[in-house]
Formats: sequence, structure tokens, C-alpha cells
Amino acid sequence: MDVVAYLPRQLQSHLTIVLGPQHTLLSAGGWNELRAAVLQHVTDVLVVDPVVDGTPRVDVIEEIHRQFPSLPIVIYTTLSNVSMRAIHHLGRTGIEHVVLNRFDDERRRFLELLERVPGQTLSDQMLRSLAPELARLPVTMVRAVEQLFRSPGRFRSAQDLSIAAATILRTLYRQLEIAGIHSPRCCERTLCFAIQGGKSRKWRPRWATTRSIN
Repeated sequence: MDVVAYLPRQLQSHLTIVLGPQHTLLSAGGWNELRAAVLQHVTDVLVVDPVVDGTPRVDVIEEIHRQFPSLPIVIYTTLSNVSMRAIHHLGRTGIEHVVLNRFDDERRRFLELLERVPGQTLSDQMLRSLAPELARLPVTMVRAVEQLFRSPGRFRSAQDLSIAAATILRTLYRQLEIAGIHSPRCCERTLCFAIQGGKSRKWRPRWATTRSIN
């Protein structure tokens, strides 16, 4: 996992310990450097303190969020009146992952969050893109598909999806096709991609070459 961060020294030191040697941490030295790091480096998660230098800079974080909506952002800060106002403001823009120093940053718990949020962001995007098709499905099947993308480890085959939807495999494929989610073969490819949880697909800058999934 590749993490870009802009944090006070104490929080940066703890984040380094949390990530350990198996993950990569690129630390920015200022807001402009943070922008450049996001543009120039493959990033799985951005970790930032909106009041890193004592002055709230929610505008920079909002700008990055607007420009790169698929990039997961985790706010890591110390509890204070100023930081709480910044968190509230950013929460209204859809930035919802917050870790408070000395409250939520126990090593294992923090690492689990950082490893989880890229997959959550990807799952939410895929579900939003499928919203028109899902609206044509029975409620039980919609819930099953949502479980598929949010908890892919629970599904090993299309049969598991049909069980979650309380239907037989033939009916599952037929209803998915009627809803416009293409053929059973396409459904299987979508299932396989979801099971991977996006682990092989890191967020890249918009100018980077991407390959569509066919």
C-alpha cells in the first residue's frame, strides 16, 4: 500500500510505525508539496491533518477531493476546537474517515482502516455506477449485490451470490440480464473483480494510462 501524508511530526512518526516496513509512506513538507505528491505518485490513501501548521486548510483538501474523487482521504488529527470544526466542514463534502490521535490510532485498528478504505471507495463507486440497473432488481438481489461489493471475501462463486439473493443460479443470471447487467459471463468477470477487492488497481493520476475492464 502506498500512502501519501502531510502531518505534524508526532503524528507522522506514529503513522510510520503503524504502516511498518510492508507499506510505503511518502511524507509531504507543505500543502504545495502535498498537491505535487498526489499528482506525481501512485497513491492508495491520502492521510492529512487539516490543521497541520496550526491554520485550518480545508480548502486544499477539498480541492484534492474534487479533482480526484476516487482517492481515499483519511483525516488524522488531534482533538481540538479548531480540528473539530475542520472535520465537520470536510464531512459535509463527503470526507468521512477520521482518526483522532490518542483516541482512534491504536496501531492495529489504524492499519486495518488504512487497508480497508481503498476497497470501500472502489466498491461505492461501482455500486453508484450500477444504480440504474440495480433499481430494476428485487430487493433481496440488490442487497446481495451490495454485499458482494462491500464484503467480497464472503463470495467465492456466482453460486454464493445466488444463495445470498435467496434464488437459484439460473434465476440470478436471468434477472441480472433483464436489469441490463449484460451476460452471465460478464457477471462472472464482475464477481471476480469484486472478489479481488480492487487490490491490484491502485489509484493513479488522471493523466496516467489506464486500461478498461472488458
